[in-house]
Amino acid sequence: MTSFAVARTIAATYPEGNPFALKPDVLGLFPYPDCGQEHDTPELRAAALAIAQARNGFNVLALTYGTNPLFIDDPALLRDTMPLTGYQHPPALAKLELPSDAECDQVLDQSTTFRTLILKSKDWVSPRLLKVVCATHSSFGNPLAHIVVQYLQGISDNALATSPSYLREREAYAHLVRHSVPDGVVQTCFGSVYLSNALLDDVQRMVGDPKFEINPEALLLEYIPGAVKPAVDNTTLDITHKLLRCLYDIHAAYILHGAIHTRNMRFVLSPDGKTATRVFWTDFTEATCASSPSLRRQDLFLELQACWDYLFGKLVGALAFDHVAIILTTSNVDACAAYRVRTRI
Repeated sequence: MTSFAVARTIAATYPEGNPFALKPDVLGLFPYPDCGQEHDTPELRAAALAIAQARNGFNVLALTYGTNPLFIDDPALLRDTMPLTGYQHPPALAKLELPSDAECDQVLDQSTTFRTLILKSKDWVSPRLLKVVCATHSSFGNPLAHIVVQYLQGISDNALATSPSYLREREAYAHLVRHSVPDGVVQTCFGSVYLSNALLDDVQRMVGDPKFEINPEALLLEYIPGAVKPAVDNTTLDITHKLLRCLYDIHAAYILHGAIHTRNMRFVLSPDGKTATRVFWTDFTEATCASSPSLRRQDLFLELQACWDYLFGKLVGALAFDHVAIILTTSNVDACAAYRVRTRI
């Protein structure tokens, strides 16, 4: 059976069918270095890294992993409507009440529409994260402008309009909870919370820009100290393998992540810095769940395919290995990569 036939077979039952559980293993799903990489020198790896950084993450050694085993060559299959037969809509995400002494400690992360703040309370063993919609009125988009003002003027919870990005993320976490995604794949979401006036003022002070409005409804998330984003100079095959498998676990909860990028990936290194003790995905503001009629089975599969290309085409190459046998100059790194690809085929 060709790799194309394998991909078509997997796509027809994905995500109920787990490609990582197939026996024998799908060839190339978790690629390993070819024998040519045992001759990579520090000079070659340094040159590959420099090129990757100069070319926006392009990995000149990526093709040594072979072709993507998830590639589908059948346009008709991609056009078909394949229902998600195992899907069940989850209950709404739990609504929590924050401890009265909860206070913001610092801003951990930010975007044009969100701020993530570290939140502390004596009631918690460790700090948690508060993710709030934080943008100008116009950022919420028509007809959602002025939602915070409307809320503070007394609109009921049921009539509260919120940012589409927030609604997508809240729905995604409801799916993750309902479908029991394995521990560690994503940050734990404890539920949604409404901010008191005092905490709203605290958040506004931490944001530090009076033109921003704060949505009183927010998400309470797990805080994972020491988490870093993967990059071309810190990512190993083990980390990329785990990121790909974690994405499948997200798909198994009937969620299309929607933003395959290093800004939404994290890992935590062991104290000796040699292995990753946890690898996980973040930020579901672009997610689409199976509760949306637009989501198709093949959309989930195609995101897994795209993630394979992204991880092994940009993030990892000769940078992950320590074998040294011959000396190559930085000037012939492209020729060497091309030679390795030709000799592998």
